[in-house]
Formats: sequence, structure tokens, C-alpha cells
Amino acid sequence: MISYIFNFKRWPKALLFCLALLYLTELYVSLNVYKLRTPSLSALVYKQYRLEHGPALDHDMIIMGDSRFMGLNAKWFEEDLSAALGRNFSVYNYAMLNQGIRSYTLLLRKYLRRHRPPKYILFGSAPLAITGAWAADKVPGRNESLHYLAQMYSLPELLGVFPVSEYGRLVTVKLERLLNLVLYRSAIKKAIKSPGYFYKDYMTPAVRFLDKNNGGLIIGGFVSVTDDEVRASEFFDLPLKADPDMDYWYQEFFRVARESGITVLLANSPTTQVLYDRREATGSNDRYRQLVARWEHANANLHTIPPLLQPYPIKEFKDWHHLNLDGTTRYVEELIVTVVQEVKMLEKGAIPARPQSR
Repeated sequence: MISYIFNFKRWPKALLFCLALLYLTELYVSLNVYKLRTPSLSALVYKQYRLEHGPALDHDMIIMGDSRFMGLNAKWFEEDLSAALGRNFSVYNYAMLNQGIRSYTLLLRKYLRRHRPPKYILFGSAPLAITGAWAADKVPGRNESLHYLAQMYSLPELLGVFPVSEYGRLVTVKLERLLNLVLYRSAIKKAIKSPGYFYKDYMTPAVRFLDKNNGGLIIGGFVSVTDDEVRASEFFDLPLKADPDMDYWYQEFFRVARESGITVLLANSPTTQVLYDRREATGSNDRYRQLVARWEHANANLHTIPPLLQPYPIKEFKDWHHLNLDGTTRYVEELIVTVVQEVKMLEKGAIPARPQSR
């Protein structure tokens, strides 16, 4: 063995053998890559295909947001809005996991490059997003978020919205995507440790669910969180103060929509009662209401869906900020009723009340 190692004449053959082995392994993983994707990543890949390669889209409303709005069944919105307006009203859910406020402008621009502008965007937000605390560049462990963004957007697009300090991480993430062996290394390790893991097909059921619900994908069941678990969150005492960079990207999103003739309906995801009470006591909720009021006065195409802030019972959450299946079902049913009322007013040329009066 030692003599073989120091026999430099054999190194080229050894190198070719290693490259061939790497190529065959990469090829095998590439052919089975759909088995390594989680349901949420499968949903992102499918929605990306619709945006970039599918037929031209002509939706009246699209839903945008992150994980809290992925579970909205757009088919229900479509059916109720069509019935209320007396015509076909197409709705599709383009909410995706791990996006972040910077990328919403990128997603909207990507949509507008190939498809007719929708008349409305139902934009799902979480008040905490204004602080920038969730931004991928401010959370050391959020490489997963960058990988999701790198799946959807080119490097020049990402470099255009992230600070210079993040360029190194973005380039690294893009390089990792050149090899599936590197990109899916965590899933491959799980597949090696757990026999049968590699043979789970998340893509097929995810696509079927997305087709059935016009892009809605509910992840998670009836698990409930406790008040103590909510209080233990690192974000429980974080004041809702607008980060200037996040404020800019919210308004940039509103501007791009406005220039395309799109009305944005801003809906905030519910919070637990204990978190809502904490923010009321510290004045965070009032600061957020004032910020949204400023946005509305600066952007004539922006309308908030009432109530601007609302608490839900703790039993309807699966963690400190995500609704479980019961909570999601309730929220969707209540949101549809309000959205239908708002759209009917807007279609008649009436301007809904500003948030201060809600």
C-alpha cells in the first residue's frame, strides 16, 4: 500500500478513478434528488418551476409570505371570491418557507417578468419581521434560509439586496449548489443512518397537495405549545422597533407593486395571547400600528386586513409563532370572510378604513 502511494506514476489513474467514482455518486444522487427534499423544499421547487418554466399565469390574486402563510388554502379563497364577485377569480398561494422581507421584492419581480400582474397581492407578514431579527444575515445559524433563497434567485439578484458583509456567505452557498452531494449532505447522512429514509418521496404528495389547494401546503398537525415555551423564546421580549433596512424593503415591495397597478392587502399572522399581552404592555403593538399607518399613508395601493393584530388561544399554536392545524383552519376561514369584504369594497371603488380606526 505504501509503495503504491509513493508510486507517482499511478497517481493519474487513481485521480481518474476517484473522479469517476465521484461522478457516478453525484449522478445517482441527482437522479434521486427529489427523495432528499423536504415537503417545504419540494413546494418551493414546484412553485419555482411554475414561475420560470410553466405557462404564462393570469391570476387575479396571489398570496405571498413565509411559513405562516404557506398553509393558506388558496382554492377556498378562489371559490369564495368568485362567488362573491359573480365571476371567475383566480387565486394562487406563492408563500414559501424561509424567504424574508428582502426576497419578496425579488419574488414579485420574478413573477412580473413572465406573467400578467395580479390585481391583488394578499401579503402575509409577522410584526417581528420589521425588527430584522429574522433576517438571514443577522442569525448565524440561518444558512438554511440562504439555501432556500439561492434555490430561487441568481447570485446577482441576491447580491443586490443583501449587505456587502454577506457576499462571502452567498457566494459559498451558490458554490455548494453546484454539487448535490454537497448540497444535500445532511439528508444523505440521515439516509445512511436511517434505512429507508432515502426512499421517501416527498415531491409527489407535495405536488398533489399544492395542485389541490392552489399552492397551499399545511405542514404540521395538532401539536400545541405552552405559555412557558412561548416565554422562553429568544424573541419574547424583543421590542417591535423598525429596522431601517427592513422598513426600506417593505416599502420597496409596496412600490414595485404600485408601479404595476397591484393593490397589496397586508395581513398579519396571529400571535399567542401571552405574547400579544406582553407587546401591549411594552408598547410594541402601538409602535407597529403607527408604522403600518405610515406605510398606508405613503402607499395608496396598500390596505391592511383587520384586525391588524390579534391573539389566538395557546392551544392553536404548534410553536411560539406558528399555528397548528386547528389554528390554521380557523385563521383561513376568518381571513377569507374579511378578504372577500375588502375586495368587494375595492372593486366598487370604496377605500377601506385606515388602521387607526380599526
